[in-house]
Amino acid sequence: MAAIVWFCCIVVFALVFILVLLPQNSKKISIESQYREIESSASEAFLAAQEQTKIRLNEHIEQLNERLGDFVVDPGSTSNLTYEISGISNEIGLNLFRIAPMSESIAALDDCKYVSGQFYHVSFTSSFNKFATFINALERYRPFIFVDTFSISQSHQGNQEHDVQMQLAILVAKSEKAKKGKG
Repeated sequence: MAAIVWFCCIVVFALVFILVLLPQNSKKISIESQYREIESSASEAFLAAQEQTKIRLNEHIEQLNERLGDFVVDPGSTSNLTYEISGISNEIGLNLFRIAPMSESIAALDDCKYVSGQFYHVSFTSSFNKFATFINALERYRPFIFVDTFSISQSHQGNQEHDVQMQLAILVAKSEKAKKGKG
């Protein structure tokens, strides 16, 4: 008889555990995870409200804006850029150097709110070493100048001068008027 009573107690305990305690345990775990998320958000909000954090974030934004100058040209500086590229070609000694803006823009940036692109066609004749020096100078130039395509063909005159055709791409910051029109 005692065995039956103990068996019934164990069955009742197991049923109570399965029906009452297990659902409560999963609910407790769910509430604890929600609490941790809210606590994390609250601590981030508290840190963001502190003056030191605001100063640090403003400094970081200023650094990012300065680095943006490595990639993007102001709209009014594009003519200076062509002049500077011509100066680089003169330093290297490229012959028959010509640079002209192309009418097409970089298609991938048409939907971009703050940056557009501009292609330039460049042609010149030079030795391969001077061509490589020119490419190296463009790679080190700030703001970045991207060599989109280039072709080299040997001159028909038999000398060491090769005809070079290049397409350069630069990123240009959109004017305030253009930014407002897209946004």
